[in-house]
Amino acid sequence: MVNTLRQRYSLILEMLEKQKLMPIEEISRKSIKDIPLRAVRCLACGRFIDYTEPANIVFRCPVCREGIIVRCKKCRKIGRVAKCPVCGAEYP
Repeated sequence: MVNTLRQRYSLILEMLEKQKLMPIEEISRKSIKDIPLRAVRCLACGRFIDYTEPANIVFRCPVCREGIIVRCKKCRKIGRVAKCPVCGAEYP
């Protein structure tokens, strides 16, 4: 469990580094503890989700290994499709 949380946090930090932030936000986001819990959007429905909940999933795209896929528990349950932001591969 600890290993998967560390992987999830590292993916979240990597994803947020690529986003354009205002200078004041860059200074305040030094570690994973500084990131608000609802700072990440589900790629399928667009809702802001709490990335620490185990039902919400964060993983690297298995096709291109560059994109980061984020899905909420509701979209996973109903099978809503999410696309990789880099290569466009779809995930059920």
